[in-house]
Amino acid sequence: MGVEHAPEVDPYLAEKISVIKGAASVRYGPEALGGVILTEPRELPTRRGIGGAITLAGLSNGRTGAASGFVEAATGGKWGLSGRLQGTLKRGGNLQTPDYFLANTGILERHISWAVGAQRERWQTELYYANFYSRLGIFRDAHIGNVTDIDNAIERGRPLEDGEFTYELERPQQRILHELLKWRTTYRFDQGGKLALQLSRQFNRRQEFDAHRLYGPLPTGFDDPDMEFELTTYTTGLDWEYVAFKRLRNQVGLNYMGQRNTTDRGGLIPNYTAHTGGAYWISRWQPFESPWQLEGGARYDLKGMEVDLPQSDSLPTRFDFSSASGTLGLIYQIAGVAQLRFNVASAWRAPNINELYSDGVHHSTASYEKGDTGLQPERAINSSLTLEWTRKGKLKASLSAYYNRINDFIFLLPQAEYVLSIRGPFPAFQYTQTDARLMGLDWNATLDLSDHWSVNSLVSLLRARDLTQDQPLIFMPSDRFEHGLTYRFKPLREADEAPFINLTMINILRQSRVPEGLDYSSPPAGHTRFNFEAGMRWYWGRQPIDIGVAVFNLSNTNYREYLNRFRYYAHETGRNITFRIKVPLGI
Repeated sequence: MGVEHAPEVDPYLAEKISVIKGAASVRYGPEALGGVILTEPRELPTRRGIGGAITLAGLSNGRTGAASGFVEAATGGKWGLSGRLQGTLKRGGNLQTPDYFLANTGILERHISWAVGAQRERWQTELYYANFYSRLGIFRDAHIGNVTDIDNAIERGRPLEDGEFTYELERPQQRILHELLKWRTTYRFDQGGKLALQLSRQFNRRQEFDAHRLYGPLPTGFDDPDMEFELTTYTTGLDWEYVAFKRLRNQVGLNYMGQRNTTDRGGLIPNYTAHTGGAYWISRWQPFESPWQLEGGARYDLKGMEVDLPQSDSLPTRFDFSSASGTLGLIYQIAGVAQLRFNVASAWRAPNINELYSDGVHHSTASYEKGDTGLQPERAINSSLTLEWTRKGKLKASLSAYYNRINDFIFLLPQAEYVLSIRGPFPAFQYTQTDARLMGLDWNATLDLSDHWSVNSLVSLLRARDLTQDQPLIFMPSDRFEHGLTYRFKPLREADEAPFINLTMINILRQSRVPEGLDYSSPPAGHTRFNFEAGMRWYWGRQPIDIGVAVFNLSNTNYREYLNRFRYYAHETGRNITFRIKVPLGI
């Protein structure tokens, strides 16, 4: 139901999620204009033996069930061979708001992956493969037959019929296949330096099945998709970390990415070939026994794209972009309990193929999107000031203020009229550019009140403005506040994590900073909802079992998210009770 496609990532495989900002983000290229989120699987085992885990989960909303498991082994010894085999299966039916079902919102996912590795002395190598398949139902009431009905649907704000529960996935829907093959080898030097080489191939096939047919009846089967895209991506990365002097750490690297897209059916985007290459340098220096640290990074990238168009088409078929980016930061340690970090960066981002050439229905957002081949790269000056502090292990807090100026900021602008296509009428959006200013505050804190009680707080505030039109920038997140209370019990065994219960209140304010008369409906009202979570480790004899229970939208609040375009037609999902049981296995 979100604005973008869901990532092809198995959440049961992810062991660590990191947010990379500052000089370190230079490593990840111009796409990481505001930072990057890394999802990393657990490392292969090194101790001799066999282990694994089985996880079962059930979700009340959608009556969803999921099962995931992995088995891993390591030989130890001179060569240090290891491997892992993992798989996940998930099935869910129509989701439900507090008052009605959302027709055709079920899901079917399956994922399998394997990894093998070896390490000897300073060498380490790993080969990884993953296959992810997903079938996603697309909310049927967002696909409407005529303009009058779509006006009525937006004004009504909910489906004409309440729907019913079913596991059947009908039209419209998406089918996605994503494959990843990756090889990485690392050599470690003295004093902590290392050299890493990574090669990867990704293949993504996306099929779209329409809900409308202008001539003749709609097919009941799924033999032939109405749209089909296949994207193959090859990447190469060489990274070298080294210590030039005792207090100066450096990292340099080269990256290359080649892509080939073929549009076998439909015409949302054309066939294209793209090549991107870049080189970067990152350095951090700390004077001896000084509270100051200086970090910096620089990068240069080139991107070329060749688009396949009919001979008679007057649109451009060749794009070449290149530019430098860089960052400079100062870090000051305050009496060992706090850290003050200032960062200023210059960044750029070339327009993507969908921003240049989209011309059709984007099913995951139930909207018609139109690209612009005249778009120029975004260029930004970003600055931030962050204060992080701890106090005797009882308090951990972070306050960050940022100010970003982005020239030629690319965004989707709602159009005055719907687009009537062979798939019916849809809200229309045009990719366009403006000079923009984004500034805000982020706050995150956890305070231990006692050995058992703790509170946490999270605040996110953003102010964004279209400087060219001198008005608020459309489709920016609302102000968000989260406050939680946690109680931790004494663990059954000393080495285990403490059992806990947590109650969190989430308050989202109405987005009042919007341009007048541009959107198809006004921003939704603000709302408050609650989440509950509890977890513990229990023992059946000597066998540990991890048990978790969570209730999202505990109060079953009726609400809409401003950034979700399906808010035109329906509310967000209601209460969802999740039960999870994980059984670690080891031999």
